[in-house]
Amino acid sequence: MRPEPEPASTYTARHGLNRRDRTLVPGTAVLGLACLAMAFTDLLGTGGAFTRAAGVIGAVLFLGGALLRLALAAARPIALRVDSSGVTARLSGPLAKPTALPWERVAHLAIARGTTPDRGRWLIIRTDAGPVQRPALHAAALRLVPDARPETDLVLSLDGLRGFDSDRLAAAVGEAAPHVAIAFARD
Repeated sequence: MRPEPEPASTYTARHGLNRRDRTLVPGTAVLGLACLAMAFTDLLGTGGAFTRAAGVIGAVLFLGGALLRLALAAARPIALRVDSSGVTARLSGPLAKPTALPWERVAHLAIARGTTPDRGRWLIIRTDAGPVQRPALHAAALRLVPDARPETDLVLSLDGLRGFDSDRLAAAVGEAAPHVAIAFARD
């Protein structure tokens, strides 16, 4: 059974795997397996409780990190939703909670480049002068976007969003809130 198509005034993008995950997840898994091998074999001939403990701890951290990243990508939580009620953004991460802003609070949207080319593209949601309830670790993300204002902006990384389409986003914003402008970064 196929889901019903969204109305033109609604836009949704979901979290997923990004370009870096193609090397990060397998690399992390290999490191975890190497730590596991170090814990249960005597490859270096040194043995001992410290080697076993370090191997087990490394295996748990590396293999757990790879599994967590895969689980988050498989869950595909909604990262960005634009509809008639406003904008809802959710940072990536297991504890991230969505932040909803009604259209009355949104001054404009902008798609900006990060501080360096490898920092990718970011969506800046500029609000009125009032404070914005921000998710944890949002301050670190704000430092990566040169045009962001820490007092009034909410930012969302566009890297790793499945099906992000700036034209559909602009059309949904134009229909749901014609008073809100959307600006695109220059390449």
